[in-house]
Amino acid sequence: MYLKRIELLGFKSFADRTVLEFGPGITAVVGPNGSGKSNITDAVRWVLGEQSAKTLRGSKMEDVIFAGSSARRPKHYAEVSLTLDNQSGALPLEYAEVTVTRRVYRTGESEYAICGQPCRLKDIAELFYDTGVGKEAYALIGQGRVEEIIAAKPEERRAMFEEAAGIVKTKARKREAQRKLEETEANLTRLADILVELENQLGPLAEQAEKARRHQALADALREREIGLLVHDIARRHARWNAAKEVLAQCQAAHNALADELARREAAVAEAQAAFARLEAEREALQQELLALSEEGEKTEGQRDVLRERLRHLDERLAEAEKTAAALVEREAALEAAIRRQRAARAELAAAAERLERQVAEEQERLAEGEEALRAALEQKKAAYIDLLNASAAVRNEIRTAEQHVAQLRQRLERLRASREELATALREKETEEQAAREALARAQEELAGCLGLLREATARQRQAAVRADELREALRRAQGRRETLEARQSVLRELKEGYQGYVQGVREVLQNREAIGGIHGAVAELVSVPKAYELAVETALGGALQHVVVDDEAAGRRAIQFLKERKAGRATFLPLDVIRGRELSAAERNKLAACPDVVGVAADLVRCESRYRDVVSNLLGTVVVVKDLEAANRVARLLGYRHRVVTLDGDVVNPGGSMTGGFSKKGGDAASLLGRQRELDQVTREREAVTAECARLEREAAAARERHAALEAEVDRLRARIEALMKEEQRCKEAVHARQVEAGALRERLALLEADERLYTQEIARLEAELSRAREHLASLAAEEEALAADIRAGEEALAAKARDREALHARVTGLKVELARVREQVEARQAEEERLRRERKQVAAERAALAEQVAAWQAQRRQEAEQLAETERRLAELKATRGRVAQRLSALADEREGRRAALAEQEAALRALRQRLHEAEERLRQAEVRASREDVELENALAALRERYGLSYELARERYAPPEDVEAARREVERLRAEMDALGPVNPGAIEEYERLAERYRFLTEQKADLEAAKAGLYRMIAELDEEMAKRFAHTFAAVRDAFQHVFRHLFGGGKADLVLVDPSDLLATGVEIVAQPPGKKPQVLSLLSGGEKALTAISLLFAFLHVKAVPFCILDEVEAALDEANVRRFARYLRRFADRTQFIVVTHRKGTMEEADALYGVTMQESGVSKLVSVRLEDAQRLVSA
Repeated sequence: MYLKRIELLGFKSFADRTVLEFGPGITAVVGPNGSGKSNITDAVRWVLGEQSAKTLRGSKMEDVIFAGSSARRPKHYAEVSLTLDNQSGALPLEYAEVTVTRRVYRTGESEYAICGQPCRLKDIAELFYDTGVGKEAYALIGQGRVEEIIAAKPEERRAMFEEAAGIVKTKARKREAQRKLEETEANLTRLADILVELENQLGPLAEQAEKARRHQALADALREREIGLLVHDIARRHARWNAAKEVLAQCQAAHNALADELARREAAVAEAQAAFARLEAEREALQQELLALSEEGEKTEGQRDVLRERLRHLDERLAEAEKTAAALVEREAALEAAIRRQRAARAELAAAAERLERQVAEEQERLAEGEEALRAALEQKKAAYIDLLNASAAVRNEIRTAEQHVAQLRQRLERLRASREELATALREKETEEQAAREALARAQEELAGCLGLLREATARQRQAAVRADELREALRRAQGRRETLEARQSVLRELKEGYQGYVQGVREVLQNREAIGGIHGAVAELVSVPKAYELAVETALGGALQHVVVDDEAAGRRAIQFLKERKAGRATFLPLDVIRGRELSAAERNKLAACPDVVGVAADLVRCESRYRDVVSNLLGTVVVVKDLEAANRVARLLGYRHRVVTLDGDVVNPGGSMTGGFSKKGGDAASLLGRQRELDQVTREREAVTAECARLEREAAAARERHAALEAEVDRLRARIEALMKEEQRCKEAVHARQVEAGALRERLALLEADERLYTQEIARLEAELSRAREHLASLAAEEEALAADIRAGEEALAAKARDREALHARVTGLKVELARVREQVEARQAEEERLRRERKQVAAERAALAEQVAAWQAQRRQEAEQLAETERRLAELKATRGRVAQRLSALADEREGRRAALAEQEAALRALRQRLHEAEERLRQAEVRASREDVELENALAALRERYGLSYELARERYAPPEDVEAARREVERLRAEMDALGPVNPGAIEEYERLAERYRFLTEQKADLEAAKAGLYRMIAELDEEMAKRFAHTFAAVRDAFQHVFRHLFGGGKADLVLVDPSDLLATGVEIVAQPPGKKPQVLSLLSGGEKALTAISLLFAFLHVKAVPFCILDEVEAALDEANVRRFARYLRRFADRTQFIVVTHRKGTMEEADALYGVTMQESGVSKLVSVRLEDAQRLVSA
């Protein structure tokens, strides 16, 4: 895999679409400062998913969009595409080429695509996992990144090792597993709350279900007695219905005779009426026809006027189109002429360019002629002349030396004394300087000790601030955990409330569809509120009535019942507000209760509700008394004669008649109570708001603590920097003291040497005077030869200078010709672009002319069609006038015939009315008989319907199964007794049995779900542990390999020295940082910040090559990483690039010649237009000039 292509459009300074094609090997991108070449590196980082505008050298993401220039408008979006060769299958896609695209708009919207298909940023990141390619990988080293690698914290430096180890994807899998683990734990918490809620509901429902079963047994016995009474009643009503049917038959016979006579008379009248109606219909039809003819005439006249207006408008359009067509023809001819002019000018410019190229070649050939021969001859003469000068100088030096020695020996004693005094003075000065250096050293050491003390204090304060920040983080974590717990509990309670959990199916269905049914106020439990202390007592008193539904009226109740029947959704009890009336204790009973100290009050008085629901509450609880305990309940029940229910605060009950109900109940828990559900929800909401406020406060304090810690960390860094400076100053002072000591010792040695020299001078005088005579003779002969050769050299230099002047003139001319050639080429390109634009405009004009011709043809066809329609309309108007005259004549004749028929029909209708009166009297008698028979029939049917609807039995089946009672009154008394016993049971939840079974089944299901989640949780823990083990192994192996490679590369690049990579915490391979230790050759080990810029850069480059040695990446982009290196190290760096070029493709943004020379291809980036980067292909010598421009 390698990078084939980068496409930029509107990205930073690349306003136009720019394409960079890359091949394997090394590609260098060069250009002057500010030309925009580093924007290519930013583009690659951006398309790979960089989200930090600061990293991209901007303040916000919109800064990457071309902002415009003095000559160009800003772009609305920026787009970068990266195309990679994937024939090796390194990327998990079935494409030979993979293109990754990113686009951002000024509105802030971003788009991502892989091979043209829209995707997410996460998909792009996952595509390059563990390939060594990514926005933070070591394959992309931008400006300043070298310094960042050296200055980075050990933990930040670790990311590069993770990329090399190939554990980035594994780390992402671990994060995903941790996220799923958090979701699983949250689901377990939520599930535990629901299970507690269900456990609390199951207890009360079990009691209600048992009560419902007892109620059902009594209902079955009552059913048997009531069916027997209904069978007896139906038999009695059937006999009465038969007698009424016989009277009805007699009345029906008399009525039928009169009805037959009336039918004959009505037939005759109907025939007369039909004839009159036909006449009337014909008259009305003619009137309608006349009206329609008039309307059609008016409509046709309107159509004629519209057609005339359309024809006028089409004539105007056609005239205007003729003018437009003429203008287009003229424009097309002008464009054709302009194209010919542009083509001719371009041909002239191309010819000029060819001439300039030939001139450049000719002038360059002339530059090379003649100069080399002159220079070689001149150099030979200069060498000979230098030899003569050296010989003469040697002789003169011998003479001068001898003369000086003679004079010196004669004056040596005086000069020795003077020199000795000077040396003594200098020695005293050096000793003074040494003392000053020692004092400066003492001051530096004193300040260093003070800074070290301040550093210890600041470090202690920093640790305290860190501890405080950790304490606040932990407190914030606990508060956030509490908030999450409360939010989960709030969510559960809301789900229970909104889903009507705990209500029977019928009630739940009605409440969930209250809007569709209409008139539904809600369940009793929703409409009342009770203080927490009384919740258990009131809920026990209400029992199943908690789930009774309050409705507007009986009609609303019937709609709800019908709804449940249609849905087969269970049963429910409804309380119509217009018929429910309250019940109260008598005044005497209340007086008795007032005297009892253990009475809490009447249950209805302990409940809060809206005034419109007071009758409902009074009806349900108006006669229920709430007391403190069961003993008090027995006393109050006896006091009231066992006529009313008495309920204790613990939920025990004394029923009417004296029976007692009680024992252990789970209703005491808040979540179990339908009444307490809203109260608990409000309480949880208030607690969550308080905890949220506490979280906000802790977050503010934590932020302040972090700021304090950061300030102290900055103070510590400042003190460390000052200590480093003082250590340097201390070292400088020590070196100064040492230097003064060395200089003083040298002065002492020189004094000793002067004394030895005095003894030697006397012996030298005689020897030097003899040599002086021989040297003067030799010097004279050398002077003559020197003069002759100097004349020849001057002549040669004048000839060479003339040649140099010619060369400079030729060079200037060649440069001018090149500039002119570049200008002409640009003009050729501009002319060609203008010609293309004119061609496009000519094509557009031709298309417009063709479109206009088609439109004119369409308008002409439309005009012919509408002219024909106008002629047809004129003909139709004439026909309508003639038809309207004929219809008017026929209407006049029909009016006379209509009056004759009207008189005959009136006589027939009078006779018919008399017969109808007689029939009406017979009908009244028949109606009375029918009413009586119908009443008997309805009463019988009602009895049968009651039997069917209440008991689902037909009369025949009921008569077979249930014998009518022999003693009807005794049977009725038995029915009353059974009803009283059912009433004594109090409110019964009819759906409790079904609801109990449903909740029990749900409890079993959720328990199984909890077990599954716990198993999933354990599996996630195992998976995270396995991933940690795998990442630790791979990190350790990669770190060892990179460490060995780093040590080798460092020694090679530095030509010696030592370096190492050290784990900050070897016991924690999943989080440990990595420290870099470097010791360049000839230096002591020191911290990285004290290295020079070049040493830092070379150390970071050594680390980069170590990574490439361990894990080669498909391509590597380096942006001026060698900027701080000297030329020798640049060439060493470039040679190292070449060693890896067979495995890794390099794209290098550079200014350095050594790097350019190793490149296989060069791209140049310039700004020929202000603010707009342009790409050019360049040669090496052009690149050097381009960089220096």
